[in-house]
Amino acid sequence: MAFIMKIDLQSLPKAREEDLVVEELSEETLVYDLRRDRAHCLNASAGRVWKYADGKTDVAEMTRRLRRDIDENLTEEAVWFALDRLAKAHLIDGVVANDGPRISRRDLIRTI
Repeated sequence: MAFIMKIDLQSLPKAREEDLVVEELSEETLVYDLRRDRAHCLNASAGRVWKYADGKTDVAEMTRRLRRDIDENLTEEAVWFALDRLAKAHLIDGVVANDGPRISRRDLIRTI
């Protein structure tokens, strides 16, 4: 069952920190969720989005950092897509929703 709950404009994405075992590797981040007994392998971009989701950094700033660190062509829609996927994996406290246009995985891949 997928669900999306809106976060008000004053709220900022916050990565879940409790009941997780995290191992950062050079190109990916491995996250084991002790609550759900699930392992997640985040690629470099998703791992950075999760790391930047500190409750203080907005999506526009995350996008700027990712452009600097990984890919100068990365879009804000790609960051929203990563946040949505992280939220569905229960790795974000609360659930993130983008009030703007949604982007499908297929369209995201075409853009990249």
